[in-house]
Amino acid sequence: MNTNIIAIIVSEGGRIVSELIRNYRKPPQLPPSTIQLYSTPEPEPLPAIKEKYEPTEKEEATERIKQGTACIPCTNSHLHACVGLLNEASRFAKKDGISNEVIKRVDGCLGEIVAAERIDLTPENVDGLPPGEKEIANYAAMELREIRHSLEAVPNAAELDKIAARTARLQHHVSQRWFGEKLKGMDKEEKLKIIDRTLERLQKAKVDEGYEEEVL
Repeated sequence: MNTNIIAIIVSEGGRIVSELIRNYRKPPQLPPSTIQLYSTPEPEPLPAIKEKYEPTEKEEATERIKQGTACIPCTNSHLHACVGLLNEASRFAKKDGISNEVIKRVDGCLGEIVAAERIDLTPENVDGLPPGEKEIANYAAMELREIRHSLEAVPNAAELDKIAARTARLQHHVSQRWFGEKLKGMDKEEKLKIIDRTLERLQKAKVDEGYEEEVL
């Protein structure tokens, strides 16, 4: 090969290599302080779930008894429910005889009585009451037992009406006696406040029902 051609090839090759070397750039290098390593964080353990303790009805009632007079007002509430249920049952019975509606309401009243007997009027709970309230509770327990037996016999309309009246009298007795016991431990000023609040509620009830008589 001609020496001139070889010289030209060598010269051009050197120029191309020099150009490639001059244009070649390395990727920028980040300083160590700027390099961040990413990794999946470990999940935090879930807090232990503490089960909320729910006291039984009997435990709640026992705690209320320790605080004083819970047995009587709870019994009074059960009696209030029974009076309403038996009044409805008696009304249905007079119209349609002993129907399913009557039985449903009688059964509801029986449930209220059983709840009072098994929780509020148990011997251990009644034993912790003050003497006056213990007397009320014992009388209520005796009457409720008789009422329950009468209802379990599935009475006719006339008998059901008598049972409803007897239950209403018992509720009135328990309520009056219990409030009387509560008032014994109050001074005159506290008693007057309770009387005033009671009269206000009675007056409001009269107005709501469309009556305008003054409550004395």
